[in-house]
Amino acid sequence: VKSVSAPTQKTVTLASGNSFGVNPGSYAAEEYLVTWNFNITLDNNEEIIDFWPLLVKSFPGFLVSMNTISTGEALAFPNVEPVIDGNNITFSVQSYAYILLHPQSFPANQLNHPIPYSPDGIQKMDYAFSLHVRLNEELSLGNQQEQNLVVYPNPSSNEINLVLGNIIPSEIQVIDASGRLVLTVDNFEKSQSNINNVVMNIDALQNGIYFLKVIDQNQLIHTTKILKK
Repeated sequence: VKSVSAPTQKTVTLASGNSFGVNPGSYAAEEYLVTWNFNITLDNNEEIIDFWPLLVKSFPGFLVSMNTISTGEALAFPNVEPVIDGNNITFSVQSYAYILLHPQSFPANQLNHPIPYSPDGIQKMDYAFSLHVRLNEELSLGNQQEQNLVVYPNPSSNEINLVLGNIIPSEIQVIDASGRLVLTVDNFEKSQSNINNVVMNIDALQNGIYFLKVIDQNQLIHTTKILKK
């Protein structure tokens, strides 16, 4: 999804040999900040671990110095701050687009020439990125061991309740998306209303997806997924 800001007045200086089909020199121009909003969702059994932007030579960016933009300067690299939530990632990329109105020395010569693209056009910005994706077969488990384990509320911001059914736990582990053990519980506080209900405090965990493993007294492992928000 693309959004375009209201224009601001700028002076654009083009060097000789530019690729915009315009003579070198200084031009009165309108500057537009163009924002592309990305929302990508992968399959349910995939988790996005990390995000890397890749430098693309065709990225239409400009370094802005005071009130003058010079295409002879290096391309601006956007500062992208993605939000990763399990198998979903959202982020925004911004670039400048310009409408050359007229040469500074010849205001009567009206151009209305877009560079490097029209801010209201249908062109898409060339922007590349790489995702570190982890395939988790555990996310699609449908076996009886997982069905015996119920977690609520899920997602949660501070406390979760584990309904264990016929599971008698000896240890509960919480593992993050990279496989690191972040929480272990072996002293269970069971609610008085339900002896099979174990209460866990996850307030100290960072937001994200975790695997909850219940190891029963027979050393069988019961696994499900929880989301901390």
